[in-house]
Amino acid sequence: MVAQRYVTEQERREYGDAALSVMGRRAREIIDPLAHNLLQQNREIQQRLQKLQARDIYAALDQAQPDWRQINRDPAFWDWLRQPGELSGVEKQRHLNDAFSVGDASRVLAFFRGFLAAGGGQQSRSTSARSSSRYTNVGQPSFTRSQIAAFFEEGRKAAAQGKPPDPGRLQTEAAILAAAREGRVVNG
Repeated sequence: MVAQRYVTEQERREYGDAALSVMGRRAREIIDPLAHNLLQQNREIQQRLQKLQARDIYAALDQAQPDWRQINRDPAFWDWLRQPGELSGVEKQRHLNDAFSVGDASRVLAFFRGFLAAGGGQQSRSTSARSSSRYTNVGQPSFTRSQIAAFFEEGRKAAAQGKPPDPGRLQTEAAILAAAREGRVVNG
């Protein structure tokens, strides 16, 4: 995409680069706080939307598959999610995360039903309920070791260049740390 130019060549010659530079900096003084506020509002709206989508998905799962929470704690379910999808060859967990992130309850439900149809969940629900706490709520992202390495390398390079940290990096870093705590870091 080509940036639109608002200053004509004639205006640049008439005012000079120095005056235009001062005007540009003054415009940024006015616009930057507004842009920052809009970005913050956008983040807050996105967070609220994610919470509403999650609530709606959980309600749909409760209605259509009342035992989904037990299934979600079953280590066999998590092992099944780490397998590649039959058609895509991509880890099922990634597809589940995608469905969850866009609020597609029917696709999320399809994973629980697909697991059961594949013969999953045959072990006692009481046994799976005692399974490790690392098996967490559906929709939480998993990360590969290479994704984590690339994320921190990118941050290291930005810091070395003196660039300010991206506000979204803190959220991603927290998600990575939670994934590590909960066993959602996979090889790759």
